[in-house]
Amino acid sequence: ARLAQESEATLARLAQESKANLERAGVAEATLARLADESLRTLASLARLAQEADTNGQRAGAAEEQLARLAEEAEISGQRAGAAEATLADWPKKLRSAGNARGRPRLRL
Repeated sequence: ARLAQESEATLARLAQESKANLERAGVAEATLARLADESLRTLASLARLAQEADTNGQRAGAAEEQLARLAEEAEISGQRAGAAEATLADWPKKLRSAGNARGRPRLRL
């Protein structure tokens, strides 16, 4: 009878431990599922960020090319302005040589 009571107590204890282990396993499984879900969301966020970085890099490259073109255009405009300034600086001399001493040009028909 005593052996049966001890066996019954051992079985009850093992059943309780098994139940506790199953509960812990359920909690662990839920935790793993939650972590897997969070990992997938993190990977999706990283993929979006990588795509945005790629897009930003392309935009930066395009902006750099546009700035280079604008700098080239500014240099050409500066050269043209310098040439126009030189031409304008020569006009008083040309007018004096073409006209009378007061700087009025003579009309030649």
